[in-house]
Amino acid sequence: MQIEGEILVRLERAGGRLTRVSVRSTRPLATARVVVGRRVGDAAALLPRLYSVCASAQGAAAVSALESAAGRLPSPSRLAERAFSVALENLQEDLRRLLIDVPKALGQVPVSEPVASVRRAFAPVLAAASSTVGKGFVSAPVRTHAIDTATEAVSQHVLGEASPSFVARADADALEYWAHEATSAPALALRAVLGRGGRLGASDAATLPPMTRELAQTRLLPALVAAEGFAAAPRLDGVPCETGALARMAGHPAVAGFALRYGRGVAARLAARIAGVARTVSALAAGAPAAQVDAWPARPGTGVAIVETARGLLLHRAEVRDELVAGYGIVAPTEWNFQPGGPLERSLAGLDARDADALCRDAGLVVQSLDPCVACGIEVHDA
Repeated sequence: MQIEGEILVRLERAGGRLTRVSVRSTRPLATARVVVGRRVGDAAALLPRLYSVCASAQGAAAVSALESAAGRLPSPSRLAERAFSVALENLQEDLRRLLIDVPKALGQVPVSEPVASVRRAFAPVLAAASSTVGKGFVSAPVRTHAIDTATEAVSQHVLGEASPSFVARADADALEYWAHEATSAPALALRAVLGRGGRLGASDAATLPPMTRELAQTRLLPALVAAEGFAAAPRLDGVPCETGALARMAGHPAVAGFALRYGRGVAARLAARIAGVARTVSALAAGAPAAQVDAWPARPGTGVAIVETARGLLLHRAEVRDELVAGYGIVAPTEWNFQPGGPLERSLAGLDARDADALCRDAGLVVQSLDPCVACGIEVHDA
């Protein structure tokens, strides 16, 4: 069994203007309840199988939260191994967006072979993590091959140069110069968006700040416990926030400069995703942490895990009594970005609606920039 569902976007226009934007999700958010009453190990094995994408991230969050709730805190080496598999999964997802999905949305030529190559190299690592619910370790040669393949794919097909050279581009001017000079598919995509003024899909929604234990404990978990609908429409202090590449890279000088110059829209999100994969492969090559995976007991019998996925913040909260799951909650990135009144709606609100076909294409590009974990249908209606 896997979670599916979809995001449905309805755009209404009149007189060449966009008059109404609505976003509706059919994702089944009560899925976490299927593990209630199960033994901890069975629940940890089942949860990642419910998700067709980001299974490694879901598995890492599930087993880490359940272990913490049961009083078996995961060791630093265990968390590091889970973070490694999550980092590879994030890269795999980011490369698919940058090399296939975004070029297609812009009418450009996708580049699929590097994505296939990365998937082959990552498969043993992700399979090992999945088959033992995050408890398996892979051999050094398998690990090295995965890192080398990722580094080559990003350097040749995303950046067009070695990642250290790209990382040295430390401000918006340098990043924009790269976009106009490089010939990789992501550079061509960013150039095309900048050629239209760079403000496509700019949103006034705030970005979610870096998630810490204290922030989760004091400002997210109380709302998750108190409000039944929080998982469907999560907010920070009552405010909808954007999660994902732009939030994750908000402290990067070049990305921050792009967001100031062009707004928090397609160009800034694309720049953030490009800079993010460069940072990830650099961290992997250096043996440094390349993805956030953390877990702790919120109180006796309750464990929490936070994982930074390709699409943004994932939070799991587990309650365990006598080795049985007594309660479970999941707050996923798609619900942050695609809730009614959230970042997607705000990004779509300013689109040019004079041409219905162009409006549909632009809306699709905005959706790609926010990266939902399910299919997204877009409808344009004339009033």
